[in-house]
Amino acid sequence: MCKENDFINPLGQFNWNANIIANDYDTHADIKRFKSNLHYLDEIFDPLPETDRQLYSLLIDRVQNEFHNESLMELETYAGIVYWKLYSQPMALRRLIGPMLQSSEAWAPEVEGDIRTMLIYLQLENILPFEISKKAQTVIDLVTSFNYLPCTLRGMTSPAALPMRMTFLHFVYPDIVPLFDKMVLRALGVSRKNASNQIDCLYGCIDKLYSLEQQYLDEIVPISNTLDIGYLRALDMALWVMGHN
Repeated sequence: MCKENDFINPLGQFNWNANIIANDYDTHADIKRFKSNLHYLDEIFDPLPETDRQLYSLLIDRVQNEFHNESLMELETYAGIVYWKLYSQPMALRRLIGPMLQSSEAWAPEVEGDIRTMLIYLQLENILPFEISKKAQTVIDLVTSFNYLPCTLRGMTSPAALPMRMTFLHFVYPDIVPLFDKMVLRALGVSRKNASNQIDCLYGCIDKLYSLEQQYLDEIVPISNTLDIGYLRALDMALWVMGHN
């Protein structure tokens, strides 16, 4: 089982300059792939976002407005989250978002019904409460709750879909749920196969990220202020850059 001590701290000599982090992040984000399937977002954003970071900010604002104003998350918002997570994987993107669209202007009725039903279910059944505690076990409980949904929520049905589930939950709880993917794990020294699909690795990773957030808070706060992002997102960007180096 992965524990916090199994993860390394790669940030000892890290350059915490906000502009350098943003530039390095943009360099590693695949802007060609990001833009190649933006037609999926035609009916969601006007104008369309130009970059990964711009879409992230738009989605954070949109989710916070929809969810925390006690309204239901829109299907279009969910599609935007799926796009942000998977734009670097065109085949997965086509498989998950493509069937949602009946045409460029309409959602396929059977897909729309399933996803809207699940988004309503998640909130009405209080599976996504408006406030949660900042504890690894709380996040794990939310992640595993998707195992028991009574209907398909496209992209998050498989118990192995931990990165997608964590991405969805991050947009709902950006100050509590960290992003989780193979680049972050690589930066933290985890190289075992399929680690991003293993719940014990997720648990240990969350604890480590909380610890690093506190350890480097003085460095993270200026980045958060400069880039207008949350503390966990600032830490994620730093580690994501480290994972590519």
